[in-house]
Amino acid sequence: MSKLAIHGGIPVRTAPWPSWPIYGDREIELLTEVVKSGRWGFGPKEEEFAAKFAAYQGAKHGICVSGGARALEVALRALGVGPGDEVIVPALTFVGTVEGAWAIGAVPILVDVDPDTYTIDPAKAEEAITSKTKAIIPVNICGCMPDMDAIMEIADKHDVFVVEDAARAHGSRWKDQGAGTIGHLGGFSLQASKAVNCGEGGIILTSNDILAEKCWSYRNNGRLRPGFIIKEHVFGRHYRISEFQAAVALAQLERLDEQVNRRQENALYLSERLAEIEGIRPMKRDPRITRQNYYTYVFRYDADGFGGVPRDRFVEALEAEGIPFSAGTDSILQEEPLFVTDPDEFPLSYKGYGKRMDYSQVSTPIARRAWKEEGVSCYQSVLLGTQEDMDDIVEAVMKIQEHADEL
Repeated sequence: MSKLAIHGGIPVRTAPWPSWPIYGDREIELLTEVVKSGRWGFGPKEEEFAAKFAAYQGAKHGICVSGGARALEVALRALGVGPGDEVIVPALTFVGTVEGAWAIGAVPILVDVDPDTYTIDPAKAEEAITSKTKAIIPVNICGCMPDMDAIMEIADKHDVFVVEDAARAHGSRWKDQGAGTIGHLGGFSLQASKAVNCGEGGIILTSNDILAEKCWSYRNNGRLRPGFIIKEHVFGRHYRISEFQAAVALAQLERLDEQVNRRQENALYLSERLAEIEGIRPMKRDPRITRQNYYTYVFRYDADGFGGVPRDRFVEALEAEGIPFSAGTDSILQEEPLFVTDPDEFPLSYKGYGKRMDYSQVSTPIARRAWKEEGVSCYQSVLLGTQEDMDDIVEAVMKIQEHADEL
């Protein structure tokens, strides 16, 4: 192979990668319908999308909200989680996972992740349960699903709730059951980078009638609908979406099946080929996953297979070859600047809790290694390419390995 592109050689790839978002006449058609209807909020498009997405994932109810973090917040509120209650979350995730807990005064308890999937380690989650624990939030991350069988067994054993952070798991299935429908409630994001998106937004799924009514009320200023089982108003928020957002989400949903299947097909092929390269370990595919959507594709990098070249330098070389991968995954929360833990910012979280959490003392070595040393990731649109595109990724990795002594 020619010399590395980072040193002036010819890149493996110069062609563009698939872009995101993907859109077309269908979005324009549905948006035009909304404009001409004169009903731009509280309308039929929101109801239609909520029902169709819930059915797609296998839930009885869907409740649209203004974002993925808001979905988790409303879900926790509906379950009665409040100030001083503990909510167990994996340390390796986006800060949005804990925003909902902070918003209601709950205290996030960070635990380490499984080294093969980077999802929450069920054993660590169980060890963290105390008399104050009210919920566990397993997160779908790094192209993997958490061990939902183990999580639900632990939740049943200790009488705690499970709220799935399925922000990135549109279309994923665990033993043929849709992500977001296995726990008591599940929250998805509809933000612009997600597989179903409308710029900003989110949706909660549940098959529990009472929880669905509570979620609807909490995101709707505490209003109640005629015929609701619950009769008491709650102190809600305005977390609704517009008919314009719902129209775009409906159009995006129509493309989801084909896109999820293509991402999965390419990811499985790419993992098979990368697994043959010393120093590259794709994330483990749990056999109980019957379909996996990929918000990111992640593999683990071992510098020993590349002559000791640090991961970040490897990624620089990979990017120079025209392969859009990045160093790391989501950061660990205790080292994330957005994870603000000042008690003056969140006084409710320590009301009745009795102490301030010192997150700097929380040790999650596997999550830290994933973020700092091992994880290499690409965005989901890369997987919307062809098998030949996946071959380019493999060729670039092999080229870098052959010339590792030059780095």
